[in-house]
Amino acid sequence: MNNDNYMLCQEYPFLIPKDPFDGEIIENYDYSFTYLDECPEGWKPLFLDMCAHIKPILEESRMLHDFRFVQVKEKYGRLTIYHTGAPADVDDVINFYESLSRTICIRCGEPATKITTGWILPLCSTCAEEHGIEGVDIDEWFKEKKK
Repeated sequence: MNNDNYMLCQEYPFLIPKDPFDGEIIENYDYSFTYLDECPEGWKPLFLDMCAHIKPILEESRMLHDFRFVQVKEKYGRLTIYHTGAPADVDDVINFYESLSRTICIRCGEPATKITTGWILPLCSTCAEEHGIEGVDIDEWFKEKKK
């Protein structure tokens, strides 16, 4: 059993995956995987902050043990989260953090200064340089997208 994941799931039970066919927690779940594991490394602190913000909403709605993430991934250069359904306030928090992720380096979590084209990824200057990626200035990228 992974003790870090066990403690994390005690705090945020919605990180425990459920069986996609019957909606039940997987029998003999060993805490070897949580939805945090699907999150790109640089966005993990952002994801955990989001979890801390949605937990009280779920508690108030009596959905803490019913709500589950279905998928956590990068899509079009931003954190993308699918879930089983929740109050609108939870969606608002998730939307905020998904949007914020566009400005955070997907590799290290520092503020992004570059964005790749093709496969869109926000990167800080250090990570872009370490991986030989030129990218586009992130402010210019978003300025163009607003036109």
